[in-house]
Amino acid sequence: MSIFKNYFLFVLCLFLFSCNDEPVDFSASSLTSEITPQEFLENFGSTMEARFMGKILDEAKEPLSGVLVQIGNTTAITNEQGVFSIENATVQEKFAFIKANKTGYIEGSRALTPKTGVNLVEIVLLEMEPEAVINSGEEGVVSLSNGTKIVFSGDFINPQGAAYSGQVRVVLKHLKPTDAEIVNKMPGMLVGQDAEGSLKVLETYGMLAVALIGTSDEELQLANGTTAQITLPVVNNLSNAPQVMPLWSFNEDYGFWKQEGEATLQGDKYVGEVSHFSFWNWDYPYPSVYVCIDLVDTNGNPLSYTPINLYSPALNSIGTYGYTNASGTECGLVPRSDQMVLVVPDYNCSGNNFSTLIGPFENDQNITVTVASPDIVDSSFIGVFNNCDGEPVTNGYLEIDLAFNGETYVFPITDGTMSLYVNYCGLNTAYTLQAVDLDANQITQEISGNFTNPITDIGTLFTCQDTPNEIIAQNDGMDGIEVSNSLGATGVVNVLDNDTIDGVAVNATEVTITSSTNFPNNIFLNADGTIDVNENTPTGTYDVFYTICENVNTNNCASATVTLFVTNTDDTTATINAVDDGMDGIEVSNSLGATGVVNVLDNDTIDGVEVNANEVTITSSTNFPNNIFLNADGTIDVNENTPTGT
Repeated sequence: MSIFKNYFLFVLCLFLFSCNDEPVDFSASSLTSEITPQEFLENFGSTMEARFMGKILDEAKEPLSGVLVQIGNTTAITNEQGVFSIENATVQEKFAFIKANKTGYIEGSRALTPKTGVNLVEIVLLEMEPEAVINSGEEGVVSLSNGTKIVFSGDFINPQGAAYSGQVRVVLKHLKPTDAEIVNKMPGMLVGQDAEGSLKVLETYGMLAVALIGTSDEELQLANGTTAQITLPVVNNLSNAPQVMPLWSFNEDYGFWKQEGEATLQGDKYVGEVSHFSFWNWDYPYPSVYVCIDLVDTNGNPLSYTPINLYSPALNSIGTYGYTNASGTECGLVPRSDQMVLVVPDYNCSGNNFSTLIGPFENDQNITVTVASPDIVDSSFIGVFNNCDGEPVTNGYLEIDLAFNGETYVFPITDGTMSLYVNYCGLNTAYTLQAVDLDANQITQEISGNFTNPITDIGTLFTCQDTPNEIIAQNDGMDGIEVSNSLGATGVVNVLDNDTIDGVAVNATEVTITSSTNFPNNIFLNADGTIDVNENTPTGTYDVFYTICENVNTNNCASATVTLFVTNTDDTTATINAVDDGMDGIEVSNSLGATGVVNVLDNDTIDGVEVNANEVTITSSTNFPNNIFLNADGTIDVNENTPTGT
């Protein structure tokens, strides 16, 4: 163990960014590639199994519970501390792609080079907060105060590919390359497939995350054949900005960037056009080599879970970051023929950094770097961790707080033991620690002590205390809760409906409810979770963002959204709720076909009562082939020999 920032440990591939003045052809005519994503991933070797543990945070660096984490076909859910653990995930030798999803947040991800032992990951999820609302059918402009801007033509499609009409909420996030947290907020890692299909290391000049949301919370896209103009400011301390910059879109299914189009430098901004939205990246590509770095102290002990910052003099203050594993090793792609400054931050009591030059590298390399500081003392840190039955904890972690720098570090527990070298400040040896058993959802008591040289033995600890109750807030009214603006209503919904603490329905007396939404004066979120809407409230769609925190543990919180439709009708319209069917697929043989394979009215309600086909008219915007029929009673027929597909 050694000293590092960012609250939780994570492992990233190493990427160095450097500027290049050589002219490169990024013309649109050259931006074609027939390399499939599967073929591109062959660059990263064959498949293997690896183990991962990580922490998912929000933009305020607070842990997020209930996040779905996926690596290939393996999934896990974060606990109340935002931690997940996945064993035996199938990844590639030099590439692992981790995705994180939670309602109300843009999908986050991380890509890294997997190593032996546990690979530690940190991901920061960006909140799905609309920056502006525009209307379909007309040009719309959404901009940020720093000069970031998107110009929309007004043509959009829904997830089924049909034309969309209505308001569009636009979520817009700009990630600056100078942001110290960019490696946690950005998706994947800075590796891309260029126009010729080749693997490149990328130097980022900035990124945009964009989400388009319809009135029913569906995710929209630009209509086929249309584009949007995007403008991104060049950060002040970047020199030698190329006149033409390739644009790269993030492949959310496979975890890498792909070159699509280009942007031109106009004054202090890059301007380009895109045909779809997720994440876009302004990057300059470089050929790469694969480098493994072993960090050791002056006694030859491995520096476990230690940060490595790499800088290029050409890029001034911009660097990239990675962490070693338990053996003190970090591996990844770096630009070929580029000398780099390797920095281990705050590696002594005074907070100064250790730095040294490495490279240039023309071929793949394994190097050892010795890190020295006169103020740092090492100790062999050992301990045993058992559950309440006296059995070894095999899926857990240890949190250690160091007094001299106020940082918190997390180390995996996989066999009931801990044995690693700790580097600490010899002038302040105090620490506190606590172990967590993820399988039993239990923790040890909090222990305080002092590091000693040459050995710090914490003995045997038992994880016998229950961890804080898991609190989950669920979205309500995702199809909208309709209220007449001329009448208003009290108790139109209770935000606590469907919310749980350890699987039990939340009682309003157990939690404190707050909201970050700026309501008009006539919409009220009450202490018991109900929402009142006064008469004559302006018509429109209102998203109520709320947070519930457990009263007995105020740090145990969860957030969700309630959607209200305020209409201008004199009488409150019955609430009609259409529920998706067959989300796991309804399989039909194309050689046989079938009648009544499903009834779309199943699960649909009007004011909570099951819909009768005689009460409604059913239409569809989907362009079916001639042999699929949606009938008036809601049933769907599929003729024999219908082409295969979804």
